[in-house]
Amino acid sequence: MNIYKIKPKSGEKEFVKTLYDAFTNPELQKFLISCGIKNLVLTGVYTSRCVDSTMRSAFNLGYNVIIPEDLVAMPSQFKAQHDMTLSICKTLFGYVPKSDEIINAWRTLNSTKKK
Repeated sequence: MNIYKIKPKSGEKEFVKTLYDAFTNPELQKFLISCGIKNLVLTGVYTSRCVDSTMRSAFNLGYNVIIPEDLVAMPSQFKAQHDMTLSICKTLFGYVPKSDEIINAWRTLNSTKKK
């Protein structure tokens, strides 16, 4: 029984992770390399666990890491950990914009490509 309401569309790739770090599934790295992907936008819950673990592996593997600050979360009692993880990312590992900044950048890029 699938309890998840969000599912990949037909033809989209799905990677299941059983640990905090998504890169513990070797198929993820193989897929990213085969597609020539260099930029990763990481989202999710438990910022200081899953997102942080995946962020560090992605950085160490040479990816450009982007974590939209409004698309990661933790329970309120862990707000300090959440904030610290985002601060560490900004300082050492990547970029921490708001999601609308990413969307606007993609729109701008797509509109300049069409000209």
